[in-house]
Amino acid sequence: MQETRQIERLWTGHYRGTLHSPDSWSPSCPDICLTYAGSGAGFYGPDQMKEWCGLYPAQLHSLHPSQVARFDNRLQRIALTVDEARGQLTEECILSVFHHEVLDWLVPGVQPCNRQLEIPLVFSVQYADNERLRSVRVYWDQAMVLKQIGSFQQSW
Repeated sequence: MQETRQIERLWTGHYRGTLHSPDSWSPSCPDICLTYAGSGAGFYGPDQMKEWCGLYPAQLHSLHPSQVARFDNRLQRIALTVDEARGQLTEECILSVFHHEVLDWLVPGVQPCNRQLEIPLVFSVQYADNERLRSVRVYWDQAMVLKQIGSFQQSW
């Protein structure tokens, strides 16, 4: 049970808010990857990770503690499942974020709509042996996001 709490503490206490920091990722894994499934954004491998983290610094990500406090972004956990033997974690939550700037990880290239967005997310996380991230996949319903920002209207 202690191990489960450790994996959860690593995720909620640090890594979830610093996905775009090179220090969060395992340097010994050639197949590290971050995939934002709804938008197709992310990286694969150490070289792309370094480039990604340079383009999208951790401190500007919606889940970084400084951004959460500044814009009243919230993450409400719905469920958490931890497989301590495999170093895996799945978190289901609802992200409430104010779309005040371009969010390339969520809606690449879309100009801010200045609205509060409510987005159900699923994080699928795998740790490397050194307790750093090996892979993170983030899933959401992109059509729901596009509707909230006003990109398309209901036609029925």
